[in-house]
Amino acid sequence: MSLDGYEQIVNFKMILQWFGISFLLLFFVVYKYMMSVKHNRALKKSLKSFEMLMESTIEGILVFDTNGICIHSNRVAAKIFGYEPKEMIGKPAYTFVSEQSKNLIKEKMNHYNQEPYEAIVMRKDKTEFPAILRGRTISWNNQRVRISTIIDISDIKQLQYDLEELNQNLEDKVALQIEDIRQKDQMLQHQNKLASMGEMIGAIAHQWRQPLNAININIENLDDDFEDGLIDRKFINDFIEKNRNMIEFMSKTIDNFRDFYKIDKNKKPFSIKEAIKITTEIKNSHLGSSFIDISVLGDDIWIDGYKSEFEHVILNLVNNAVDAIKNSAVDNGKIEIFLDKTSVSIQDNGGGIDKDIMDRIFEPYFTTKGEGEGTGIGLYMSKVIVEKNMGGELYVENSKNGAKFTISFENVLSHKEVISQSVEALAA
Repeated sequence: MSLDGYEQIVNFKMILQWFGISFLLLFFVVYKYMMSVKHNRALKKSLKSFEMLMESTIEGILVFDTNGICIHSNRVAAKIFGYEPKEMIGKPAYTFVSEQSKNLIKEKMNHYNQEPYEAIVMRKDKTEFPAILRGRTISWNNQRVRISTIIDISDIKQLQYDLEELNQNLEDKVALQIEDIRQKDQMLQHQNKLASMGEMIGAIAHQWRQPLNAININIENLDDDFEDGLIDRKFINDFIEKNRNMIEFMSKTIDNFRDFYKIDKNKKPFSIKEAIKITTEIKNSHLGSSFIDISVLGDDIWIDGYKSEFEHVILNLVNNAVDAIKNSAVDNGKIEIFLDKTSVSIQDNGGGIDKDIMDRIFEPYFTTKGEGEGTGIGLYMSKVIVEKNMGGELYVENSKNGAKFTISFENVLSHKEVISQSVEALAA
């Protein structure tokens, strides 16, 4: 082979090598270009998916770079702050923060995964509002970013404020109502006392009528006795003794009624049967010839409470029974008071209570009596005393021949407790 032929072969091989290298370089460039296009498409698709995700939430979302500059915002965040979405880009994070919350937010932004917290933020027009914020630091597009979410809670805060104001107004109204009820109760108690005082004065007048008449007669006859020569030392002594006894009876009557209407200040054990006996004796003295028999049956009960208040309750219930008997025109009126371990019942033969008014008889000012004959507060106050002051229960039902009022007690004292408390009272 000639030298020229060998050189041609060498040149041909070099050309082939050059074409091979060029082809490989071209292939590599094309491959890189294709991969770059694919990667860019993937990035665009990822970015589009991210943007769609941001726009699909009900929260405002802001993305900040490491310098705290906003690089992305969804429409909800822009609307919350009063900006157009494009206006949000490039603004520092503190543009959206109230001065009073800057230190708080600065401290929270140092946490990689910050749980929700409340802060005051600021709109474009410089108005401030409360919001719930949450932040998380992540890697995105090969850079570290801070994603912050925001929820405007100004409406919720306003609702909360309105609710608190409503509750306060409601509390004030309730307090006024309670005070009004308290004043009405005091008025009712005062009226009940006046009614009881009228009852007491009537009973005293009845008790005093006979001895006063007797004393008057004795005085009127004194002049005739003198004319008839009947007055001597024995006559004078008998006259003084007789009138002194009647005056002592009248004084004792005043003491009995004063003790009956005296207000107890301290709770103490007392006998239910004794309290009923005192009340019925006072009532019997006022009944005169009404032909109404009052009987007390059963074993005694002891409770810890206010004796005079309980006596007023019994007097109210007995008065109610007496009125029912008189209105029904029963020939032989009968009131039975029966004690049964933990309860006292007052039953009459006055015909009972009309079913139409049974549910109303304990209402204040409700009465079936004529004008001027009843205040309508006796039964109401009796129920208040029993259920609020004595911790018991007062209810009514119709029996065979009349009404039956029952007082039940929850805390009846045992014989041992009665002795123990009596000893303690004496020691005190």
